[in-house]
Amino acid sequence: MKYFWKISLIAIMSITAKIADCAQVWPCPGACINAESNFPDLEKGVILFDLGLPQTERPSVYGLSVAFWRSNYRELMLGAQVGLLENRAADMYGGQLGIANSAGRGVGVQFGLINEYDDVSFRIQAGLWNSHRLSLNWNYGRPSHSGGCGVQFALVNMSSEGWHFQFGLLNFADASTVFQIGVYNNIDKKSRGLQIGLINEVDADGIPFVRLHW
Repeated sequence: MKYFWKISLIAIMSITAKIADCAQVWPCPGACINAESNFPDLEKGVILFDLGLPQTERPSVYGLSVAFWRSNYRELMLGAQVGLLENRAADMYGGQLGIANSAGRGVGVQFGLINEYDDVSFRIQAGLWNSHRLSLNWNYGRPSHSGGCGVQFALVNMSSEGWHFQFGLLNFADASTVFQIGVYNNIDKKSRGLQIGLINEVDADGIPFVRLHW
């Protein structure tokens, strides 16, 4: 529960601070074709709707963001973010739909082939690969802020710190509290949880079917 209250408090403080900074948000929809052709200025956030032709990058959006290539919100995305290739947001409260999704603090859902979370957050992720900070060599490093929580559905699920429910072919957890269901489940000795699968490993020590490590 401590993670829930921590995430809730951060969410309220973050959204309140961003809305209070009215000078950075124009009360209108936005559109972007390139760095020279955009409305309003790309240093301003927008409300209701933001269109990227093919991409957009702003501080914030409050509403629906649609980009035919990619979109990036350096401060806050509050609503829904849809991009053909990539969606990124520093703080994200809502949903992301695209091939690759990445978000820092916040609460929401991610649907895509690759979904990445970081910072203090709660996420429901569904895709091919769900991860705390995508790493091709599967080396997480230390999270900048611990406490990420959520539910992961994918062929490969990876979590680091916090607590997670993982349902997939391959599940990995580092310093986490987890419930894993999959063909291959792996946690390190700093983690604790219940594993149900064909192979259940704590570090390199594996047993079949069911394992409780607490």
